[in-house]
Amino acid sequence: MFWSSKKNVFEDWVIIGCGYMAEHDRVYDNIVAQHASDLNPQSNENIAGKFLFRSFAVVFVQAGSALQKKLNQSYFDDLHAILTSIMLHGTTVLENQSGALSRVSSQKELIVDSIPLDKLELLHGVGAKFMDSALNSFVRYCAGQEKIAKDLVNLYFQSLAYPIKNLDKNALKPQAMGMFAGARAAIIKKI
Repeated sequence: MFWSSKKNVFEDWVIIGCGYMAEHDRVYDNIVAQHASDLNPQSNENIAGKFLFRSFAVVFVQAGSALQKKLNQSYFDDLHAILTSIMLHGTTVLENQSGALSRVSSQKELIVDSIPLDKLELLHGVGAKFMDSALNSFVRYCAGQEKIAKDLVNLYFQSLAYPIKNLDKNALKPQAMGMFAGARAAIIKKI
């Protein structure tokens, strides 16, 4: 029963991560369409920005699962590995899984497309540092350090600066703050 309980918690977090990634893709695509409508969706700049924006979903799940304290280190490591795999290769990596994870690909709102790895050359050396900064800042934000929100907003802008050259930070700041506040509220409610 104890093992099954951890497995269920693990699967819940993977599904939540897929939902966040799918939603972040939709938000990202809408922002880019509004602010850089002439951008080629397959450009290196667009793909690089999408990768970084999608990484917020992984950060939210990592922070939430760590704060929840229901997964052991092995499950936590597996959660990180599967989410980063989904972040790159899409939800098709779950097709050979059992249980709840096998059904993710049939739920339209959870489907995440793959990212062409050859389009990420702009991020050489940036992706891991970006995710580490985002995770550190988001955990501190969840712990009530409101001042750290500015760091999260700057990371939000950093991801959007790849496809949007003249980024209007004032126009997007409320949306950025809303994303982080919403994720924090959802995670606190879950834990």
